[in-house]
Amino acid sequence: MVKGLLLPCLILLIVSLESTLSVLQLNSSLRLSSSINKPSFVGSNKPYKIVCYYYAVEAWYRTSRGMFLPEDIDASKCTHIHYAYTVLNSETLLMEPSDKWAEIDNRFYERVIALKESNQGLKILLSIGGWSEQSDKFSTLISERLNRKAFIDHAVTFLLLHGFDGLDLAWFYPVCWNGDCRSQNVHSEDRENFGHFVRELKDAFDQSESRLLVTATVSGDPMIAKRSYDFTALSRLDYINVMTFDYVAHWNQMTGHQSPLFSQPGFPVDLNANSSLHLYMSRGIPSRKLVLGFPSFARSFTLVDSNDHGIGAAVKGPGDKGEFTLAEGLLAFYEICDRIQKKGWKLVRNSENELFYTYYNNQWASFDHPFSAALKAQFVKQLNLGGIMMWDIDRDDFHGNCFGIKFPLLTAINSILVHGKSVKMVPGLI
Repeated sequence: MVKGLLLPCLILLIVSLESTLSVLQLNSSLRLSSSINKPSFVGSNKPYKIVCYYYAVEAWYRTSRGMFLPEDIDASKCTHIHYAYTVLNSETLLMEPSDKWAEIDNRFYERVIALKESNQGLKILLSIGGWSEQSDKFSTLISERLNRKAFIDHAVTFLLLHGFDGLDLAWFYPVCWNGDCRSQNVHSEDRENFGHFVRELKDAFDQSESRLLVTATVSGDPMIAKRSYDFTALSRLDYINVMTFDYVAHWNQMTGHQSPLFSQPGFPVDLNANSSLHLYMSRGIPSRKLVLGFPSFARSFTLVDSNDHGIGAAVKGPGDKGEFTLAEGLLAFYEICDRIQKKGWKLVRNSENELFYTYYNNQWASFDHPFSAALKAQFVKQLNLGGIMMWDIDRDDFHGNCFGIKFPLLTAINSILVHGKSVKMVPGLI
């Protein structure tokens, strides 16, 4: 393991913009150490998707340096933007803005759509659902054909009115409400009904003006995926964002990396991106329709014993709130950078699986580094996947305070998937 290095000294990577070559430094010992447990696929010439989730309203309400506006998005680094979220009205079962003051009065919809002026090929989708939306509303919506038809007809009108290119279904947990497949309160009928909904939505959108896109953001948890989704129906979607993160958090009662590419000791062998994506492919979904989820946030923990701070250490709860994100158990990448560079947090890289974590006193956090971003982009190419989805763009270092370059995670991804670079070792300056 490599401990205590300042973050700028670890950073990798080649960022090529025609005649300009900028290098983000990384320690020379970093390497690709994990192998994919399935044969690599031959890549295609089709461009990779870089899907940028934008948590619009929440990002606006963050204070000081945490506030993120539509104009802060670097549209040149995204092929698709998912505006999160619109919500489902519990009475009408129709979609509506989550915050009319932000999205209508302050023109957030309009301002995001205006980003197309700087990137003519950009597609902007509206995402419906999210973590805080209640599953019972969606279950009621999809349970009846007439409900589904009314929603679909209204959705076409709503999306075209506001200039969106499609709809992303972000109801994460059909059947297993709130991600719980073990309780007696599962709703097995959701699986078939959600399949009907996806097919009917896709048929209608294919016939709509401008041919609206339909996508879904789905769980990376294999138990949830097997119980919740009609894979044949999902395969009809334009693409599918797989949430290959949140495999580990404080509820596991021990530290671990939240978004490993491959298995990590002490955790089930199928709780990792490689296993999740192969599950979806094994159920008949083409690899190029699968988009790997990449977190721009850390999962944080409070240790039981501050002297026991390795992988597998006992935890007693979520980590402390970040000063900008204000959520227990979660820190933005820019908050992690600040802690390592200015607040004495120790950085650890596990050279066996290239996972990163950081700790200070009884606080511990697992996160993805730009080197992780490059490795995952390389993995996307090796598996011939459709691309990467960043969850979310507003928690990357959009001010450029960490390394002197804005959006270092997104930049690393672009370097591999757009500019055709490879993970490359560059001597670090310690």
